[in-house]
Amino acid sequence: MVDAKIRMPDAAFQLRLVAQQLLAVLLATTALGVVSARAVDGTWLGGNAGDPNEWTDPANWTSNPSLPDGTATFNNSGAATVANDNGPVVIGKVLFTAAPNAQPYTISVNNLFLLNGSGIVNNSTNTQTFNVSDSLVFQNGSSANGGTGPVTINNNGFIFFQNTSTTGIATIVNNSILQFNATSTAGSAHVADNAGMDFFDSTSAGNATIAVGPGGALTFNNTSTASNSAITTNSGSIISFGGTSTAANAQIDLVGASLSFSNSSTASNAIVTMSNVLFPGAVEFHDTSTAGSGNFNIIGSSGAGLGTLTFFDTSTAGNATIANNPGIGGGGATIFGILGGTDTSNAGTAHITNNNLGSTSFLANTSAANATITNNSGGNTNFQDQSTAGSATIVNNSGGTTTFGIPSIGTDTATAGTANIINHSGGTTQFYAATDAGNATITNDSGGFVQFGSSGGGDTASAGNSTITSSGTVSFNASSTAGSATLTTNSGGNVFFFDTSSGVSARFITNTGGTPRTLRWAATICQPSYRASSLMAARAAGSAARSPRSAPAR
Repeated sequence: MVDAKIRMPDAAFQLRLVAQQLLAVLLATTALGVVSARAVDGTWLGGNAGDPNEWTDPANWTSNPSLPDGTATFNNSGAATVANDNGPVVIGKVLFTAAPNAQPYTISVNNLFLLNGSGIVNNSTNTQTFNVSDSLVFQNGSSANGGTGPVTINNNGFIFFQNTSTTGIATIVNNSILQFNATSTAGSAHVADNAGMDFFDSTSAGNATIAVGPGGALTFNNTSTASNSAITTNSGSIISFGGTSTAANAQIDLVGASLSFSNSSTASNAIVTMSNVLFPGAVEFHDTSTAGSGNFNIIGSSGAGLGTLTFFDTSTAGNATIANNPGIGGGGATIFGILGGTDTSNAGTAHITNNNLGSTSFLANTSAANATITNNSGGNTNFQDQSTAGSATIVNNSGGTTTFGIPSIGTDTATAGTANIINHSGGTTQFYAATDAGNATITNDSGGFVQFGSSGGGDTASAGNSTITSSGTVSFNASSTAGSATLTTNSGGNVFFFDTSSGVSARFITNTGGTPRTLRWAATICQPSYRASSLMAARAAGSAARSPRSAPAR
């Protein structure tokens, strides 16, 4: 079973929260976030004899003796390397001109660098590079690249987007802390997140392309949204949603990575895939979070680990579409709850498909609720502990199986609830341990199989108050009972009782071509037009006793 704790490591996340708080203190105490009433514009000259590359030296600007705080313009002249080694920079706009076509510049941010106007605008055809070792802050409506040319920001310090600022079309390589606050957005950026990237408040990932590197973390908090972003991952990557955040319409591909939802967050309409069968991912829902209307493609491979979608606590699959697909030697698994736990998570109205080697398990006190579950060949759905099939619709196609409880040694009391279970030809439904069919409606087509108890086992499974209509085979074994069920056997159908099983107070209806057979039987058999006498029942019992269990006579 997947580790129940893949949420954001506390220490790393707390460190990033501290960085956010320290920035707020710095801005409050220095008033660096205040826009100048009379902005000074200047064009970079560089090359002065004193300090030819220093941003904070007025002699390097045409605005000398003042430093620009409105628009700082860079063209095709002056030193191509710039740094603010000697102090902070507050600027409204950094403009790289189209005519003349600005040369490529490398600007090193070694002290606080704050943009509070239009931000960075590169209209040249050359890549402009910012290397951050201190703090780069975007305020108001500023942009990390509002121009047409490329801007690359290499972050080894801190980058903060505040207010309504945006990354624009910048490329950001994040090796430290990258944060979005207020209503800022990741725009259409390309971000390589190798450390920590956080969205707080009502921020948005916009249309960004985000690649979370090995060991990198991406978090969505408060009411933030992943919006229409495309997110890829690598082994060890962590993505988490908390608060009431949403994955919105994001596309998230997990390669050896984990994705978690906690609090009341939602996957909304996100598409979650696992594209590498050798390194599948893991998805978890905690607390009251929901899969919304998301689409999940879960793939598992033998020995690869992960390949799971798990719902803990009171979380729900919502109206999601979930496919558990085969990888190499194994399949994807959707799991509700922890075995022996107290979880009450549910499948909502989700559509779940278990393909070959794919499975869905309901554990603890979880429920299939109103879900539609389809088990194709090699796919299966399992109910253990005190779980219930709720009012789900479960379809077992050829080779598909639904199982309640563990045979012989199990203590499970799971129930089929009021579910609608359909076995097509080759489909199987099994009840073991102390499980029961509840008030379910079970339709068992020709070639389908319904089994209560395991042969020679200690199972006490019951058909409960279910309604079973069968053109296939219904078998009672061990100490299982037909309870108070109504079993209708149509043409080609059979009912068998083995071991110490019994019909108890069940009602049996045998239509033309159906064959009731029993070894021990206290139930009533009804033909379409008359009620069977006890003599007929005894004869039927004797006939059943002469029929081999492995190949019943027809």
